[in-house]
Amino acid sequence: ILRDHTRLGLLLEGVDYRGVPAMGVARAIPGTEWFMVAKVDREELFAAAARDTVWIGLAGLLALFMAATGAVLLRQQQALGASLRERQLQAERLRALELLNAIAEGSSDAIFAKDREGRYLLFNQAAARITGKGPQEVLGRDDTAVFPPEQAALVMANDRQVLEQNRSVTFQEDLTTTQGEISFLATKGPLHDTAG
Repeated sequence: ILRDHTRLGLLLEGVDYRGVPAMGVARAIPGTEWFMVAKVDREELFAAAARDTVWIGLAGLLALFMAATGAVLLRQQQALGASLRERQLQAERLRALELLNAIAEGSSDAIFAKDREGRYLLFNQAAARITGKGPQEVLGRDDTAVFPPEQAALVMANDRQVLEQNRSVTFQEDLTTTQGEISFLATKGPLHDTAG
């Protein structure tokens, strides 16, 4: 400092009068030729910094743990919400299916539904009574399980026409039943799900 006044007020590093590495700042005392030096041993300064670093690191880990826990809880809450919405949708679908089943079973008309391949998905008791085939014998199978080959071919051709035209059509179908040959006016139409 005595040789170079430009270093006043700046952080200085060196060895103190005891030969111990130290850090400090020097200031001139106004009106005198004296200087005041405030110093601290490097080891003491870094010990405090190391202690603070540990606490800062622990606080950072705690913050990271809390953020991760919050993210996991948020994700679980979102999953629970999605699960509850899905459960509600399933309950609504079940009520709709129960209503459809009640309508189908309460009707004296033969009511059925088929998939695109012509396999029965729904076959009410009136249809079972007319054909003499129970739902367990028909569901998952096509018209060949219900009618003689030439009648099954006619019914399946009519079904293909409905799918190709994508509209409801009424056909006269002469079919063999438990009561003999009967002419039916069968109204068939496409059933579309939410995907079309």
